[in-house]
Amino acid sequence: MFRRMKRVPRQNISTKIKEVKKATKDIINKSRVTESQYKNRLKTCNDCIYLMRSTNMCRVCGCFMKIKAALPSSVCPLGKWSLRDSSVNPTQHDDGCENSD
Repeated sequence: MFRRMKRVPRQNISTKIKEVKKATKDIINKSRVTESQYKNRLKTCNDCIYLMRSTNMCRVCGCFMKIKAALPSSVCPLGKWSLRDSSVNPTQHDDGCENSD
């Protein structure tokens, strides 16, 4: 009757702290991956059994994937997407508009 979920892998706290620092730098610098990379990352997450679809939050790392997938320094803790999959688009802001500076 009930489907049993796979056990959620634990993430090392020191690794998590390093990832948060890198993500904070990406946010401050307004660094983002390209639109196609962002869509590919989200598709990968949507196909994953560890995504809580109601909140779009990963059960492994605890991150909100609509944010994490946009950051070039972010990686999937299960290795489904990584830094080598990303190229930075530093001129794009959160709202998707190009920087006119």
